[in-house]
Amino acid sequence: MEFMSHMYNLLPNEKEVLVTLGKRLTLARLELNETQEVFGRRIGASRQKIGRMELGDPRIPIGDWIAVTGYLRRLSSWQGVMEAPVDLFDLLAKSQKGRKRATSTAFSDQDEEQP
Repeated sequence: MEFMSHMYNLLPNEKEVLVTLGKRLTLARLELNETQEVFGRRIGASRQKIGRMELGDPRIPIGDWIAVTGYLRRLSSWQGVMEAPVDLFDLLAKSQKGRKRATSTAFSDQDEEQP
């Protein structure tokens, strides 16, 4: 079912994220052997809202998704959301700033033993 996603200007890959979340929610709920109604009551949502979440409705507030993942004990899955990507080349450059390197002046000709 299409949920007016044109109002949100969602790209196909963005829609797919919501659909995937919905499918994961369905699987998690079924693993608990709970109906949408029972599951919804446990998190303070209606059966209809759980159904819309499972279909990937983009109108569902993020707070509802947080409540669901909290109930499912999966809050840690949000830890990397919106985190800036790591640029490995930038990390390397930063690690080499101020780094002391050995120089060729560490040993001079005077330090060598004379035969």
